[in-house]
Amino acid sequence: MSEFSCEVVRVEIEPHPNADAIELAKVGGYVSIVQKGQFQTGDLAVYIPEAAIVPDWLLENMGLQGKLAGPDKNRVKAIRLRGVFSQGLLYPVSDLNTQGEKRHYVIVGAFDELDRCDFIDVEEGEDVAEKLGITKYEPPIPTHMSGRLKGGYYDFAFKYDFENIKKRNNLIEDGEQVVFTEKIHGTFMVVGILPVWIAEERDLNRFFVSSKGLFANGHVLDWEAEENQNNLYVKTALDNDLFGKLMALLDSLDEDNQRPMYLMGEVFGTGVQDLGYGSNKPQFRAFEMAYKDTDGRIDYAPHDALDDILEHIGVERVPVLYRGPFNKARLLKYTEGKETVSGSGTHVREGIVVRPVNERTHPRYGRVIVKSVSEAYLTRKNATEYN
Repeated sequence: MSEFSCEVVRVEIEPHPNADAIELAKVGGYVSIVQKGQFQTGDLAVYIPEAAIVPDWLLENMGLQGKLAGPDKNRVKAIRLRGVFSQGLLYPVSDLNTQGEKRHYVIVGAFDELDRCDFIDVEEGEDVAEKLGITKYEPPIPTHMSGRLKGGYYDFAFKYDFENIKKRNNLIEDGEQVVFTEKIHGTFMVVGILPVWIAEERDLNRFFVSSKGLFANGHVLDWEAEENQNNLYVKTALDNDLFGKLMALLDSLDEDNQRPMYLMGEVFGTGVQDLGYGSNKPQFRAFEMAYKDTDGRIDYAPHDALDDILEHIGVERVPVLYRGPFNKARLLKYTEGKETVSGSGTHVREGIVVRPVNERTHPRYGRVIVKSVSEAYLTRKNATEYN
């Protein structure tokens, strides 16, 4: 699962193909453009990723006041410099030898008149976001996506997110059988249903609906409340009869096999985000079906099973762009290009989601699933980024 972090990493430096005063610093699968001579291959640096909000003191130390994105000019976004795509910033990590012990540190204050400064010790691989006061940008929630909440569902909620393949570039193995699905620029929605016995025991409605941010914090929307009837998520769930479809699916199982069930997908169309996919009203496409066990484990339906389930209940899936052996060239090919959701290539594609045909987990990172995001999408104008 995805976690926001600013890690202390080793950099690899390469020349910029189109400029002499700047260089390319590689961190995993990411490339960040830096001033020439600022870093050498093997140096340690703090990698500050996209969507980071950088505090004023750090902007001053880096000479970036007023140069980043957002109304306060303090948010990191991907850019293109002299024809090369750059993601994230790098802040130097220095060495300090004291009493024969080598320590790594980052400067967290300005130098004084005696050439002294404040610093903190750091270690390679450490997440120093909190130490440096760097936070993740959280977009505001538009009125039509907010609403009255309902309690009691905390135990049935969970966080759903996963990393960019550039951060986990060895998670998918060459030649592994994978599926590429199109990543749609809309807003995440989860619709869930509880078995009858759980709902009765907890005195809860069997059905619930939520957004990514709300659900990650254990919240669901009160879909029965009158003031929520025009809420985007509630209206989409009701208009598409998603509660009824989940009920028919869950109730078709033996009671012993019934578990909390979740249908996750993307709501998109004009007015949802800046990319509308040629649709004048909100549409829904599913990308996951999941179940929660009594021990709290989340089980996801494998690719082929998901296809069968969605066909059975009459819910459309996000486009499947490719199925077959994985390689990096094919990944890049399908990441870029035009969207296929509308059928007419209305605008740029957001990117793709990559998952093995057969679900598997990694001993350190958990479920194996990654995203690959289009450069054209990340550098488009007038972008919106609601959850």
